[in-house]
Amino acid sequence: MSKNISTNLEIRSNRVSSQLLMLFTILYVTFNLTGCVLLYKLVKLGPGLEPGGFIFVPIVLLIEDIIAEVYGYKISRALLWYAQFSLVIFSVCTWLVIRLPSPAYWHFDEEYHTIFDPLFRGGLVLFIAVTTGRFINIYALTKMKILVRGRFFWIRSILSTFVGGLVTLCILFGLTYGSQVSWFDLEKLFVTDCLIKILYAVFGGIPAPLIVRFIKAKYGIDTFDYNTNFNPFKLSIEDEKNKN
Repeated sequence: MSKNISTNLEIRSNRVSSQLLMLFTILYVTFNLTGCVLLYKLVKLGPGLEPGGFIFVPIVLLIEDIIAEVYGYKISRALLWYAQFSLVIFSVCTWLVIRLPSPAYWHFDEEYHTIFDPLFRGGLVLFIAVTTGRFINIYALTKMKILVRGRFFWIRSILSTFVGGLVTLCILFGLTYGSQVSWFDLEKLFVTDCLIKILYAVFGGIPAPLIVRFIKAKYGIDTFDYNTNFNPFKLSIEDEKNKN
């Protein structure tokens, strides 16, 4: 009897944990798409400038760090690829629809092209920048976790997020905005984004350790990537030893 109760509780715990992962996945993809669509909307923040889409990047990174810390590198890697594939599908579908003929009384074609054409033109650069920076983030976070035996999540999250974000920033700003804005504005973009990431690391990163600690304690999930193939191009979430 007690064994059945224990099994039922374990099944229920695993189900809730899977639901949490599903919720994190939906939020991750949603904010990732939102950030990409609003990337070319420049926003004035006091004396600084910031791409509108970058405002949501800290939320994406917070979710990404939680998933990498709790569920491990393999889940994070698969989630990142799925999110990038969803961006490609979104871009292709949008590109096709706005090029379909419209009725004579429809006068908003130019507005749609103004909004979405920069995303199409910079799609490859965006894909490379985001994919590279995010993989550096989850790789550094999970590797450092092994070195420090799971401690210092907040510090590891700050370091990995900042390094990955800096790589994304250099690629994206250098190849995308470099030909569109002056060097002075490019410098303001760079400095503003770095300041936002620092503020996120100090204040916005506080909920992440609390959420991680809650999930680990509540559901007993704490993945260490000892036998993990860190090849970023793999989609499998199975351990190599389990395939043999």
